[in-house]
Formats: sequence, C-alpha cells, structure tokens
Amino acid sequence: MTTIHDQSVVILGEMNPAIHHPAWYKLESIIDETEYRACLSNPVIVNQQIAQFTSHGFSVMCLQDRWQASCNADDASRILSLTKETFKKLYHTPVSAYGVNHHFHIEITRQVAPVLAAIVRKTGMPFPPNEDADASISYAAKVDGYEFKTIISTSARGPEFLHFHNNAHFTIPQLKSEHFDLGPLIDEAFLRNEDRSRMMLSKLVDAIKGFK
Repeated sequence: MTTIHDQSVVILGEMNPAIHHPAWYKLESIIDETEYRACLSNPVIVNQQIAQFTSHGFSVMCLQDRWQASCNADDASRILSLTKETFKKLYHTPVSAYGVNHHFHIEITRQVAPVLAAIVRKTGMPFPPNEDADASISYAAKVDGYEFKTIISTSARGPEFLHFHNNAHFTIPQLKSEHFDLGPLIDEAFLRNEDRSRMMLSKLVDAIKGFK
C-alpha cells in the first residue's frame, strides 16, 4: 500500500510578507547555509502581498493574513522547529489562530469514487442510486478547545487513491497586550492531530476496502 504524507503548520494573524525572504531566515539563523542555497536554486517570490520559497524538504508561504510551512515527509520536525524559531523572532506579530494539517494519499485496491458515493447513498438521502457519482465526507468536532475537521475524498493522485485530511485549529483569545510562547502550543496541536490521524488511518482504510 502506497501512502503519501503531506503536513503543514499554519499561523493566522497580521503578517508582513515583505520580510520573509530566505536571506532574513539565514540572517536570523532559522535556516542554515545549505538550506539557504537550496532556496536560491528554486524560484523565490517576495513582495508586499506574498512571500514563497522552497528548500530541502520544506516550503514556506506568507500572505498578509497567513503564514504556512509545509513538507511532504513523515518526519515533520523541521517545519515544527522552523515555525517555532520564526515566531520566536517575530514575537511581536499579532497572531489570532494556529493550526496543523495532516494529509494522507493512500493507494487502495478499489476505486474510491463509487465507494464514497455508495456510503453517502446508504444514509437514505434522496440521491439517485444509479448515477456515476463521486462524494466526499466532511466531519467536524470540538474537543478541549480545539476544532478538528476531517475530510475523506478521492485523491487527485488517482482513482484508487483515498485522500484523508485532518485539520486541528485553535483560536487564540484576544488578550490586550499579553505576550505568549507559541512554540509549546504548536507542539501540542501537532501531536494531538497526529495521534488522531494515526488512530483513524488504518480503520478508515479498512472501512473503505471492506464496504459493500
């Protein structure tokens, strides 16, 4: 079974994309010389609206209201440390929320689209039974201050790939001027969402494979 794992950390707030050039990250010792040179070997975009660059195994994108670090590996330690070091330096940035995403693209032994459509039809909702259809399943829950969202759909990678996406989102209360350390909050959010994803993953695949 082929499994592709994409992960990301997202920070929402009032960002200044213009400072997010790889040179700033190198100057602040957030990335090293090798990572910096890798950034410059790929396209780099930096202006008032957007900053975007890619290095060894990770990418960074910053918009005026959003910063994101992403990787497509099972080990997300680099994007976690990158996030924590970036916002340790940018402690004055007004942050309103943070979240983590775990995406899995899992190759299974059957066509995903008709299975998901059949699962939706089995609820008894009035969808015509004989259409050539696709479907996705979205589930949201609130647990201990976190908002979790799960999306199950057909992957863009192929008809026999299942896309499983778990998102954990936490909104920061609007405190007047109180400084807080974002690092431990990111670690906790990532661990909780990873544990949730791992717990659901094999059971979800078995359910899709075994559905009749």
